[in-house]
Amino acid sequence: MKVSVFCANKDISKIQVGQGAILSIDGASEEINGVVTSVSHVADCKTRNYEVEVKISNHDLKVADGITVNGKIAVGITGGFFIPSSCIVLSDDGAPGIKIIVDKNRVKFVPIKIVSTQNDGAWVSGPDMGDLKLITIGHEYVVDGAEVAAVPE
Repeated sequence: MKVSVFCANKDISKIQVGQGAILSIDGASEEINGVVTSVSHVADCKTRNYEVEVKISNHDLKVADGITVNGKIAVGITGGFFIPSSCIVLSDDGAPGIKIIVDKNRVKFVPIKIVSTQNDGAWVSGPDMGDLKLITIGHEYVVDGAEVAAVPE
C-alpha cells in the first residue's frame, strides 16, 4: 500500500528514496514500518510542504484507505534526550533551554535545541548533554547561579 506523508521544506533535502519510515495511526499504539518510494520536488502551493510516498505492507488490512497517519523519517543522527515539555524555559532573549544543577548545587541555564515534540514531551539536544541533573519542579522560580537543595524524584 502507498501512503502519502508531508514534509517541511527544512527537511526535504535530507529524505531519499529507500530510507525507512515509521507510521502510526491516530489513536492506535502500533507502529507500521515502511520505505520511502518517492520524494516530491515541488511543494504544495497552499501548505508549502512536500509529498513523500511511503510503501507499507498491509496484508492484514489494518490500514484502511483514506485513514490519517503520522509519519516519522529519520533525517540524521542527533544526540539528545526526552524531557517533559514543562521543563523547557526561555532565556531573557527568548532562547529555549533547561535549568540543571551543577557543582555545589548551583542552578545553570543550558540552551537547547528542540528536535521534535510529542504530546507528552520533547526530544531536545544541546551542548554536552551527558549525565545531568534536570530541574523538573520549581525551575521557573530559580535563577542562574542560585543555590538549591535538590530533592530526587
